[in-house]
Amino acid sequence: MTPIRWTFHDCDELIKAEVEAYWNKKAPRLERLLKTFPEGLRDLSVSVYHNRPRAVFDGRAVLELPSRTLAAGASEKDLRALVDRLADVLATEIKRHRSRLRHDWVYRRKSRRRDELTAAGPMLEQDRRERRREAFFELLMPILRPLKEHARREVRLLEKQGTIGRGEVTAADILSEAVLRAWEEFDQRPSGWHLDVWLMDVMDDCLDKLRSEPKRVPLSNRLLAEMAEERDGGRWSASAVTMEDLMPGEESSLAWDDLGRAEQQDRVDRLLGTMPGRRRDAFTQFILEGFDAAEIAMIQDRTEAEVKADIEAARQALKELLLGHAPSQADGHEAAAARDGADEPSGRPVEAAANG
Repeated sequence: MTPIRWTFHDCDELIKAEVEAYWNKKAPRLERLLKTFPEGLRDLSVSVYHNRPRAVFDGRAVLELPSRTLAAGASEKDLRALVDRLADVLATEIKRHRSRLRHDWVYRRKSRRRDELTAAGPMLEQDRRERRREAFFELLMPILRPLKEHARREVRLLEKQGTIGRGEVTAADILSEAVLRAWEEFDQRPSGWHLDVWLMDVMDDCLDKLRSEPKRVPLSNRLLAEMAEERDGGRWSASAVTMEDLMPGEESSLAWDDLGRAEQQDRVDRLLGTMPGRRRDAFTQFILEGFDAAEIAMIQDRTEAEVKADIEAARQALKELLLGHAPSQADGHEAAAARDGADEPSGRPVEAAANG
């Protein structure tokens, strides 16, 4: 539980008791939102001021987290309304912060991947020009590990659907096929594309082929597949994507939280498995790999509007699963606000909500 430091100004014992008792009814919701932050590294202070001249109660809640300090303030004539307001604003700030943290992490990983490929680009061009295939493979294979994670997730879902047999095709097989195609088509790649966008396009073509023609990767690719496995050094297992990965800024229902982790994972997998392959790819490439809608449209040879519609449809389906009901219009506005906030610079150390 998050420790609370209470401060009361000009409040009698009855007011103190009422505020603390009612806050305890709101605390479980906040605790669920804070479960991704270590208990020992979060601290909450709540202050209540009885403003007698105005006949109102002023309140302030300040939550200290390892990554940021969040603040909420409100003024109400009714004590319970004050607590409701503080808890609701604080919950919104926590959700927005979680979304920003995930956004920043994905953005940093994408930037690192692009920096690596930008540095490797001239060497890959030299290897292709001088026909040094093994050197090309050796350089490109470790850089493509994030894309291998994309392939691993898709292979795992196709196994659960029964499209392919368990162990019949591995992510290393898909990666090896993508690397071979990258070698063969490197000189014909579209001009103006970031190298990682083109490589994801190649990977997606390999996955589309697997979905439509599920069969073993030819044995001629096995040497490369073994190289891809050796690069992992046994450190990677079958990758499961969790609801927290997909919906970091969303609030779950009590029914969802009561499920065990395995059941939660099974439900996420089942829902992802029912989505058309392109919709699932668009959403996971956007939320997990950091590609923007315009880049995904290039990869999928579709319009940006179509990609955005698929991303939003996937998001709403997952939100319905998380909440246990169809999202309301208000839910949609709150999600949009959180997404808008995730795209803003995060330089301020304190986020303070305006007083009501």
